[in-house]
Amino acid sequence: MKEDTAVKARDNTAREEEFSCNVDPTTASQLGPLILAQNNTARIFTVSIDGVMTLEDFLTGVPRYIPVIPKYGTDGRTYRVLSFTTDLNKGITTAKVHG
Repeated sequence: MKEDTAVKARDNTAREEEFSCNVDPTTASQLGPLILAQNNTARIFTVSIDGVMTLEDFLTGVPRYIPVIPKYGTDGRTYRVLSFTTDLNKGITTAKVHG
């Protein structure tokens, strides 16, 4: 595990989160500031995706989507999956995305 002490929360009293993942140190050093920047104006949406999402989709990293929801001004921002449920019978995945 590698720790980057340069990436800290804006609030000194914020709890520290540890993310176990399969990314190399270079990718991790890029994701840390990206996630911190997204939290500046973060929004969470629940979206339905036509297709089946499985844990294998997370092997190379957290899936990311660019939802097109003009009513909510998503502005082409990239959102990452926080959680998901899949209905195998209907072939639909409901995902909670954050960005």
